[in-house]
Amino acid sequence: MEEADEALQSMEIPVPTDASAVFCNEFQSLANEDSVARMVSSQREILAALVSAREGMTNFNEHATHKFGAMSASLLHYTKLMKEMKEDLDYVFKKIRVVSTRLQQAVNTQDSS
Repeated sequence: MEEADEALQSMEIPVPTDASAVFCNEFQSLANEDSVARMVSSQREILAALVSAREGMTNFNEHATHKFGAMSASLLHYTKLMKEMKEDLDYVFKKIRVVSTRLQQAVNTQDSS
């Protein structure tokens, strides 16, 4: 046992002399290699999940853009058709009001005579 202690003492570990080396040595002694390895591993897993999510969002955006382009022309056509139908209905209801007014006047003139 004493031989091992003497061997350790004979292996002189260089003592850092500058502040940055002291800081680095102290900082390394704070971090456990296993916990650092776990952090790196979980960061890699998170990165893989984020890359996968980004790919999914990119695919969805491309699909939505394609579908919007396909539906845009159709939507424009139906919007134009609805405006034309509204104009036609407005014209029809105007004519109905004119006919109704004439009938009302005709009924009133027959009643008064």
